[in-house]
Amino acid sequence: MKKFVLLVLIYIISFSGSIYSQTPPSWTSADMYLAIRKLNVLGSVLYLAAHPDDENTRLIAYLSKDRMLRTGYLSITRGDGGQNLIGDEQGIELGLIRTQELLSARRIDGGEQFFTRAYDFGYSKTPEETFDKWNKEKILSDVVWIIRMFQPDVIVTRFPTTGEGGHGHHTASAILGNEAFEAAANPNRFPEQLKYVKPWQVKRIMWNTFNFGGNNTTREDQLKIDVGGYNPLLGKSYGEIAAESRSQHKSQGFGVPASRGEQLEYFSSTNGSAGWSTGYVDYRANNSTRADICGFRSAPGFYSCASSENTVSFVPAVYYSATNNVWGNIISQVNHINTNPFTAQPRAGVRYGPEGESCFTLWTEYSGSTNVWASVGCSGNVKAYRHLFFRGVVEGLWDAPADTMKSDTMKIYLRKDFSPYEITDSAKAFLTNDGYGDFWFTNALNLTSYYVVAKHRNSLETWSSDKITFSPVFAEYNFANDPSMTYGNNVTQVDTDPLYAFYSGDVNDDDAIDLSDVIIINNDAGIFTSGYIISDLNGDNTTDLSDVLLAKNNASGFVALIRP
Repeated sequence: MKKFVLLVLIYIISFSGSIYSQTPPSWTSADMYLAIRKLNVLGSVLYLAAHPDDENTRLIAYLSKDRMLRTGYLSITRGDGGQNLIGDEQGIELGLIRTQELLSARRIDGGEQFFTRAYDFGYSKTPEETFDKWNKEKILSDVVWIIRMFQPDVIVTRFPTTGEGGHGHHTASAILGNEAFEAAANPNRFPEQLKYVKPWQVKRIMWNTFNFGGNNTTREDQLKIDVGGYNPLLGKSYGEIAAESRSQHKSQGFGVPASRGEQLEYFSSTNGSAGWSTGYVDYRANNSTRADICGFRSAPGFYSCASSENTVSFVPAVYYSATNNVWGNIISQVNHINTNPFTAQPRAGVRYGPEGESCFTLWTEYSGSTNVWASVGCSGNVKAYRHLFFRGVVEGLWDAPADTMKSDTMKIYLRKDFSPYEITDSAKAFLTNDGYGDFWFTNALNLTSYYVVAKHRNSLETWSSDKITFSPVFAEYNFANDPSMTYGNNVTQVDTDPLYAFYSGDVNDDDAIDLSDVIIINNDAGIFTSGYIISDLNGDNTTDLSDVLLAKNNASGFVALIRP
């Protein structure tokens, strides 16, 4: 009898354990060997984005299983406001499901998973709206806490701070990442955390640029990493591991085909002093055209910097201030070479260009008859930029009663002024609600004539009637106030100022607004399509009858591209 009771107890214990215990992780010999190899690598990377499924699983797998780096993913939200394709759970319950999906994905690609307290309230148009609902300072403190606890060497954001990511949550996540980069190192920010963690200075923060949704933010001069390699120990490529990890987002119906072969990821530096190429020194003397000096860093995000122009003898320096890497006005001007011999205290600093490239520069010394400067190491290619100050208005986005335009991205092409009018350079910028934008070009030359060609995502390509010349590095062009500034007067009046705008409706990008465009827009309106979509001509995040009518009106007028 005692033996029978003992057997029953053993059976019950075994059975209940099979119900309630979790399946222990399964380790192959390859997994164990990779874990041992990882002990010799101290580097760490934190990937940061807004939602579950925003992460770059291929990059995470590569960093974790090839570079052997401790790799984490910080999802600002748990995806509570997304769709659910496998059940009727919404809100908090869906957030719980997507949390488990992310944890499952990390078990496959080797990353660690982190969250903040931010609630995914659904689609947001702007980061300002997002921060208003999230309580920005509270969520920023969460990001700082995770950085101080995880102590990454590098942070990689999925999205930029400038809006190309579309969703307000996306832009907000990048803003939080860049602000936390500074705040985590500042003991005066969130000092209550210092009972448990120490301030941590991340060496560098990068933006993982992308090419999807018709928006290509990659450039060939950006840092490139091939993450498509094959891991012989695991018998899989990182593309195959990423596909398996991605498929864990079941509630979103996500999945990508497994891939092998070269897969390039592109990165642009947005802050930090690490990662410069070594051994590069740019000596500049008193007869050079320019010398840059970056001085002391007195507070997070603040730099004192100077530049000197060519002079015959004394070299005047003009000092600038920079807060959050945005250059301000001149704050003082002095002659800093005034004795012979003269030795200056070397001062180090960082200077950023429009594409996030940076140089570590030193003010060195006066030596004999030559004023010597050294620029030691650069991230990205430091180039001679040409600056175009532009104004252009998009028909569908202009609100005449409010006398304002919904801001959006514009792309500008510079074309040669002779047939076949080849493209010399292109640049993107976010236009203000007055239609103004600053465009920076790296391949254009000064004292050379170019046509300015404007292209908005769902508007007709429009050419300038006149040509611009950078003299020496600046030019401006205004399409908005005079129709004759447009080739063939190919604009439409949208306000009584008068104000002229680019025609909206060329959604299929065939250089004409016609029935084919109207059909595309009408089909999207019929299924109540919403979001940042190409068929939404008036920028209200919904494709509806107003968009159809706008395109139909332009189609009936046979509006098409006019160019040389």
